[in-house]
Amino acid sequence: MTKQYIARKVANSKPSGIRKFFDKVATMDDIVSAIIIQGLIRVHQYTVMAAPKVSQYAALEAVKVGEETVQKMVFQYDKRRRLIYTGLNELGLTTIKPQGAFYAFPNIETFGFDDETFAQRLLEEERVAVVPGSAFGRGGEGFVRCSYATSYDKIKEALQRMGRFMARHGQGLRQNP
Repeated sequence: MTKQYIARKVANSKPSGIRKFFDKVATMDDIVSAIIIQGLIRVHQYTVMAAPKVSQYAALEAVKVGEETVQKMVFQYDKRRRLIYTGLNELGLTTIKPQGAFYAFPNIETFGFDDETFAQRLLEEERVAVVPGSAFGRGGEGFVRCSYATSYDKIKEALQRMGRFMARHGQGLRQNP
């Protein structure tokens, strides 16, 4: 049975060989500008990404355990969100209140380091990991991404360590009016 499906010969042609598609198709043996490659990578990421299996199981569990348990979790995450938002702003890092995922995106431009240097030195000196905003494109330059999908106590500790780091490098805590 398998033979009948593979035995047929089909002409192989690539879309770039069809005249009307020539200027719209890039093949792997072409030289393509970095801008086009970045766009293709973004399209690829958006089309292959789906909810991870672990997230699907978490959603199923939420349905099983009921609204009360989910509300307790929502309360805990909101508590962490408020802590990181307030803490970063008190450190002098202007931060817009997170409204979506579990990340705060403070502006570190006034600090004196670019976002990559800030992230690297904070990790090396205080063992606090943040992601340089530039990893998310030009619009992220001058920002770092901080996750609050961890315990309340770990967020408090990270904020204290960030405060030490900033004080050591000349950016002290913002004085409350």
